[in-house]
Amino acid sequence: MARNRLTLLEIVQRTLDVMNHDSVNTITKTIESNQISREARNVYYEMMDRDDWPHLLKALPLEALADTTRPNFLKIPEDVTRIDKIRYETTQSTDTARSFDIVDYLAPGDFLELVLKRRSDESNVITVSNHEGVPMFIINDQRPRFWTTFDDDFIIFDAYDSGVDTTLQSSKSIVHVKEIPPWTTSDTFVPDLPDHMFSLYISEVTAAAFTYWKQSVSPKDELRAARGISRLRKDAEKHNERRTKADFGRRRVSSSRVGFDGTDGSIRAAL
Repeated sequence: MARNRLTLLEIVQRTLDVMNHDSVNTITKTIESNQISREARNVYYEMMDRDDWPHLLKALPLEALADTTRPNFLKIPEDVTRIDKIRYETTQSTDTARSFDIVDYLAPGDFLELVLKRRSDESNVITVSNHEGVPMFIINDQRPRFWTTFDDDFIIFDAYDSGVDTTLQSSKSIVHVKEIPPWTTSDTFVPDLPDHMFSLYISEVTAAAFTYWKQSVSPKDELRAARGISRLRKDAEKHNERRTKADFGRRRVSSSRVGFDGTDGSIRAAL
């Protein structure tokens, strides 16, 4: 383990020591250790939501349903908190190289307006219902051009090509996302942070503990946190500036960067 990385138990022990509380051999030992453990989780998610840290910006496939009653559905991976862009493969059997086209986002109401304008009796249109039973008229012989989500769990596309696949495929999707690694409340858990962010994280946990339980501040940890967040934001800005050339992780208001509810940068409520 790198020198900056600590287990949750070590984080709790370090915070208790700074606050002049008795040490523990497990995070569930005392009321204070339990409280600090919970605050360590809160600080972790607050830090991850605070900015577009480079290690959270990824390209992933969506998850397949293999459900022929919903052939135009794909599932959002569990820990994804924002979708920036979706591409789907449009390679034809006669092509010599693979190609992926951008699928444009539509807000749920606009998506329904689009698909319900179609005629349900057309030979290339099928009726698919979402999980609330709302019917949608989906084209079955074209690549998807638009997507939406009604529930933050499933991506719904306006079309699929049944001549190529009976359902949309995970392996043919590329989604540009912000993904926050999950938290596990256990003694041996190590928060999934890059080495250079760990000192900042420890300082923020300690500063929060002083604020909530001591009703005071830890000047040293407050200073470390302020310096750390400033340095990391500069690094993130440089990283994101380079990545925009690859059309990934852009910080802009656009139909290609929207939250699950159609607003810019929306965060999954469960976090």
